[in-house]
Amino acid sequence: MAKLVVIGTPIGNLEDISFRALKWLGEVETLICEDTRVTGKLLHLYQERGWLERVPKLLAYNDFNAKQKLARVKEVILQERVTGLVSDAGMPIVSDPGYRLVRFCYDQGIEVEVIPGPSAVTMAMVMSGIGGGKFWFQGFLAKKKGKREKELMVIKQVWEVEPDFQVILFVSPHRLIKELEAIKVSLGATTRVVLLRELTKKFEERWEGKVGELLVELAGKKIKGELVLVLARATE
Repeated sequence: MAKLVVIGTPIGNLEDISFRALKWLGEVETLICEDTRVTGKLLHLYQERGWLERVPKLLAYNDFNAKQKLARVKEVILQERVTGLVSDAGMPIVSDPGYRLVRFCYDQGIEVEVIPGPSAVTMAMVMSGIGGGKFWFQGFLAKKKGKREKELMVIKQVWEVEPDFQVILFVSPHRLIKELEAIKVSLGATTRVVLLRELTKKFEERWEGKVGELLVELAGKKIKGELVLVLARATE
């Protein structure tokens, strides 16, 4: 009987892996991942530490090859006893196309087991220090200006009903300033922002301030790495 195991992996710090995740990483026949280089490096590091006895076969499935690889990935799931699914970091399905595989398994009557793990979303909510309990995960804002403005307008409307909502965004380093400027225009210069960089890693950093202030502080700086933005409605 086929089975899909969805495995949460660290978002940066190698030690943020569960015993249960390591168990299944060592048992799956094929591991579906976004980038075989990224996942392969992670698995070999665990093998070098003696935490993993064997490295499974890796099969890439991501936003860029989803249409071409979907049929092949489904075939692997159907044929093998147990298949694993990971993302480059954190919990699969969040901002990646893996949800199609989970849906496929449920539709086919295939068992799905989820191994919880670290998440940049919930870590950002906790680390922001600007609220708790209610949050809106937007993921990446649209690249096209018109659609991005509509997305930000929806956030503004949500704040009118639920002013305590935090909004959590993923952002690419090369788009950071452009998106902060868009937030300033659409949501106001006094919108509260926490910028988190390289969560759980050695050079983890945190900035906080009104979006207008943050733009001034970051001017001329080269910000690299994995970034998360947490937004909160401006308060007196």
